[in-house]
Amino acid sequence: MKKCIVTGNFFSLQLLLAVVLCLPGCFGGETKEEMAAGAVAERGIEDGSPVLLSIDGKARITQNSLEKEFNAFIDENPQLKQVLPYMPDAKQNFFQGLMAQEVVDEYVKRNKIDKTPAYIKEREITHKRIDQILNNKYFSEKHPATVSDAEVRAFYDEHKDKKEFGLMISQGGVQAEGVSFDNEDDAKAFLAKAKEDATASLEKIAADAGLAKNYHDLKMVNAQSVGIEPGLITKVISIKRFPSDELFKVGDKWWVVRAHEKKETEYRPFEQIKPNLEEGLKKQKQAEVIEKAIDGLKESYGIEINDEPIRARADAQMPQMPGMPTEIDTEVEVKEAPAQMA
Repeated sequence: MKKCIVTGNFFSLQLLLAVVLCLPGCFGGETKEEMAAGAVAERGIEDGSPVLLSIDGKARITQNSLEKEFNAFIDENPQLKQVLPYMPDAKQNFFQGLMAQEVVDEYVKRNKIDKTPAYIKEREITHKRIDQILNNKYFSEKHPATVSDAEVRAFYDEHKDKKEFGLMISQGGVQAEGVSFDNEDDAKAFLAKAKEDATASLEKIAADAGLAKNYHDLKMVNAQSVGIEPGLITKVISIKRFPSDELFKVGDKWWVVRAHEKKETEYRPFEQIKPNLEEGLKKQKQAEVIEKAIDGLKESYGIEINDEPIRARADAQMPQMPGMPTEIDTEVEVKEAPAQMA
């Protein structure tokens, strides 16, 4: 999709030139349509409207032809309709782009550049690419994919907790801090002090008790927290009362944990994100439909494939990277990351 670059009230001239370069009939060629267009260029445009640009006395751009090209450009880029009222010079700038293209076309023609082997070869390649783009477009239209509201909702519910999908605004969890101990008695004694002075911070109570090094600001604890022992995470997120001071045994350590509050996970509202999810799912499903359709046509068209020669050649030419093993060890030893807490 082409994008429009707007600076103040002007179209980007480079964009206009790029768009004009992609307009039908700009590549030259030998089809009947292109030959007819060339004949019109030879005698000039004759539509009875005022001539806006002529070359050697032959009309190349008229008021009617400009309106037709400009309206076609807007129809192809409907997003521009909303900003057109703020761009009074849009049509004038579009005309400047068309005029520049006419000059380029005339230069290529007069210097017979379009007759050179390089030009002809590139034109053939360009035509082939355009045909492929159109073929894919119309093939896709003949093999549409649809996505139901239920499918979109199911995808949302299944993936909303995965960060890579961007559906989660805030992960939530339990806001907590804790102090670790090597034995139960010391932990219980500290818990009693913490409950006696619930207004003081746990960090200050630990410092006053000479336990500053044992203090840990656990921050927002949730299932995805890192740097915290899994057992401690499970204990903290299971707390039901807030605020509260709790005593837990995790491994060979005792923990006094002060839980301040619990925040629920926040997600982007489904209705807000639904259009994007639907578009993404539709593209994915469309690819699957196209692949299935192509596979079916391969059989009906009697297509035979033998890619062994090119696969063998590719394998033989693949360089061995330094230090790369010739065989991949699929057995990986996974070690638990050491706890970062005392």
